[in-house]
Amino acid sequence: LSEWLSTSLCFTPGTLGGIKVDGTAFHHGGFYPGYTTGALGAVGSYIGFTLDTPYQISPTGRKVFRTALEGMRNYCNLQEWSPALGGRHPFSGRMEKSDIEAFAKLALAEKPEGKEFDPQLASDYLRLQTTSTPSGEFFRSKGCQPASNPEGFFVFNYGSAGIYRYQQYMITLKGYNTDVWGAEIYQKDNRYGRYQSYGAVLIMGNGHPVSRKGSGFKEEGWDWNRMPGTTTIHLPFELLDSPLKGTNMARSKENFSGSTSLEGKYGMFAMKLMERELKNFTPDFVARKSVACFGNRIICLGSGISNSNVNYPTETTLFQCALPAKYQPAVLEDSCTLRDPFGNYFYIQKGKPHQTEGLQHSFHNKSRKATEGKFLTAWIDLGKAPQNAEYEYLILLRPTEKERKGARQSYIIKQQDCQAHIVFDKLTQVTACSFFEAYQNTQADLIQQADAETLVMYKKNESDIQLSICSPNLNIEEKTYTTSQPSRPVVKQITIKGKWNSTGNPQVKLQTDKEGNTLIQATCQHGQPQEITLKPVSQTE
Repeated sequence: LSEWLSTSLCFTPGTLGGIKVDGTAFHHGGFYPGYTTGALGAVGSYIGFTLDTPYQISPTGRKVFRTALEGMRNYCNLQEWSPALGGRHPFSGRMEKSDIEAFAKLALAEKPEGKEFDPQLASDYLRLQTTSTPSGEFFRSKGCQPASNPEGFFVFNYGSAGIYRYQQYMITLKGYNTDVWGAEIYQKDNRYGRYQSYGAVLIMGNGHPVSRKGSGFKEEGWDWNRMPGTTTIHLPFELLDSPLKGTNMARSKENFSGSTSLEGKYGMFAMKLMERELKNFTPDFVARKSVACFGNRIICLGSGISNSNVNYPTETTLFQCALPAKYQPAVLEDSCTLRDPFGNYFYIQKGKPHQTEGLQHSFHNKSRKATEGKFLTAWIDLGKAPQNAEYEYLILLRPTEKERKGARQSYIIKQQDCQAHIVFDKLTQVTACSFFEAYQNTQADLIQQADAETLVMYKKNESDIQLSICSPNLNIEEKTYTTSQPSRPVVKQITIKGKWNSTGNPQVKLQTDKEGNTLIQATCQHGQPQEITLKPVSQTE
């Protein structure tokens, strides 16, 4: 049994079930935590039962297991994931008690540098376990304290997703592509969930403890057309209902959808959105979307938004929140500034914003029975049958008055069209670039050329540049429900101004071109970014 578990705990290839190298866990050919829970708990129990015996899981197996545990820690807040990751159960699912106990069991099995347990895993356990337990008391007796909330940007491109953590907040960014399905719809599950991955930007940071419901995600009265962050065609529910009687797990025909990060602190998500040719869909519906995350600022851009649907409007949803009991409406400075019920501000720079407050009527995703609830909902109206429409808005997470005053001037949009979205954040000095198509600009201050479907982030420091390059495309050859064919390497190339060198990352190669600029080639795999530090070549060399 020990040998079987040890060898089973490996990173599985392609879209087979199991654990992926980025910490996602697969079932039904996709990133779906609903089957991860319990399974992680069972392995944790085994580790606990066999502690300090010859039957323990191998160190390699424990390392893979740890990747899955830490991945779940990062995409849950506190113990729940967002509706965008919920598969066919968008308003349910969370870590089970056994999953949380697995952190304690693995902490006791890992003994770095002669210690009695792994301090990071033990601290994670104390953060997640909100009641007193024997393991918790033991860790505390040894001076261990609960970990702080995860912070930074986490790339989960096996799920075409990015998770941004800032203070108590978790923001889930979700798309879909040729390898990752957009929604898991069954005969009696998630019937209206078509738009789950149309560029979702879901904020979870409220509740005691933090939860979906505490953050405004409540099924009763939920408008399935308006998943926050998504760009959608607002349909009557009978047309939004899945046209297939059975399972519908549609993938895109576009490869480009996913995320990247820089220094583990900042991140970007981008996608080429398109609909499939199915009954009640609009097959010429396309858009280019991106989201850049810096501190408590989230910059959302859309361009090239086009379709031929003249009957129903196209929208980008800003937020949809079930109203808390003690909600007080905000007094705002202008019609292009909105605030959700939890103190997060939305500054609409391009687009026509709308907001409604009050009773919403909807239908249950399983039974189709009528539901209702009180919501505050806001969106940008892009009109019927838009052609090359665009939007731009900034989200400020619970800002101070000083931050609100300078919000609109805190960043610069250097490009926003179907070729590229390029954002410069003044406060962090970080630039985030999504190159949807091949890019060339010899007048740019740094990037002169870039391959299509490439994500690049960089930060200029006094003496160097920190830069990351990513292809979120998993590049799996076989496009089917599940495949064992692995993610294949993708080489992405950019050219930057001037002569630079870098060492330390064998997946990135640099050479000087005939114009005296630097050609960078990065070999990307599993949708993971490749990061380097660039130092200028001395003029005397």
